[in-house]
Amino acid sequence: MVRYNLSVLGLGETRWTQSGEVKLSSGQSVMYSGHEEDGANHTEGVAIMMTKETRKALIAWEPISSRLITASFRTNNRRVKAHIIQCYAPTNDAVDDVKARFYDSLNHWLEPETSLS
Repeated sequence: MVRYNLSVLGLGETRWTQSGEVKLSSGQSVMYSGHEEDGANHTEGVAIMMTKETRKALIAWEPISSRLITASFRTNNRRVKAHIIQCYAPTNDAVDDVKARFYDSLNHWLEPETSLS
């Protein structure tokens, strides 16, 4: 992130289970979302990594599933918020039900009235 001067980085296929926040020794924070079931496989998973400064601007984040996570940030303009959706979409050869659930969930979070805050 430092090399490319990034404040926020979306990660896919993190393979972590459950959801939570980890603070790295570098000061960066990682919010992650994975499978919630006990004994779940370490597959899929998404995360949002951010600098210490960006973490201070975080309003809210929500782990939706092992394939979707959202975060909202304050910006320099008080009337504008930045909303990020990080996703890990199923491949075309996935079961149709898995693809349908993913896109239904994604479409729900893309609706204008759906908001973290």
